[in-house]
Amino acid sequence: MPNDTDIDHYFGEVENALRSHGVRPASPAVAEKATRVLKIFNRVEGSHLYPRVFDTEYRLESDRGQYVLRGVVDVLATGAGAGGDPSKMEIWDYKGTKLPDLSSQSLQDYVWQMCVYAELYRVRSGAYPAKAVLYFLNELDQEPEPTSRPLRAVYEVKFTKKMIQDALAEFNLTANAIMACQASRAWPIPAHDPGKETCDICDIRWNCPAKKGVYPRRLPI
Repeated sequence: MPNDTDIDHYFGEVENALRSHGVRPASPAVAEKATRVLKIFNRVEGSHLYPRVFDTEYRLESDRGQYVLRGVVDVLATGAGAGGDPSKMEIWDYKGTKLPDLSSQSLQDYVWQMCVYAELYRVRSGAYPAKAVLYFLNELDQEPEPTSRPLRAVYEVKFTKKMIQDALAEFNLTANAIMACQASRAWPIPAHDPGKETCDICDIRWNCPAKKGVYPRRLPI
C-alpha cells in the first residue's frame, strides 16, 4: 500500500510529465485538492480495490465503418470468483466531480459512456463485463475526511443488451454530427450549458463564446 509520501511523489512525477508536454494544472489550489482526494481514495479504497486490479488504462477499439471508436478504461478489476472469466470483470471509471442528480442528463451520459465501453470490451474479450463502477472522486472531498466510502461516491451500472444498443445508436448520432461539423467547418455553441464542473476542466473554456468573460486568462507559472 502506498502511503501519503508515496502519493505526493507519484503526483509530482505526473505533474512534471504533464508540464513537459505543456499541460499545467488549473491552479495550485486545484493541484492541492487533487492530491488530497487521491490520498483519501487510497486510504478508503486501496486495501480492497488494489488486489483486484487486473489492468489499468485498458485500451479498447472497434471499427464502426465511418469511424473508429476507441476508449480507455481507467481500471479493469476482477469480480467475485472471476478467475480468468471476462464476463466477471468490472470496468471502473473515475470522474473528477460529485455524483450528479440521478435524473440528470449528465448521469445518463456517463451511463451511456459505460455502455459503449461494455460493447468495446465485448469486441475485445468476447463477453460483456459484469458491471461498470462510476467513482465520483469529489464525493471524498469532505470535512472531516471520510474513513469509509461515502454513499454517493459510487454509482454502479448493470448492463442489458438494449441499454448497450441504445447507447451505440446515440453515440452514432453524435459521431455523425461531429463529422458534419468537420465537413462544414462550423462548430455551433452547445444548445445546453454543460455545467460548471465540465466547463472548469474544458481546455477551450477561455475562448468559448458561451462563457465569454467567465474565465480570465492566467499566465503560466
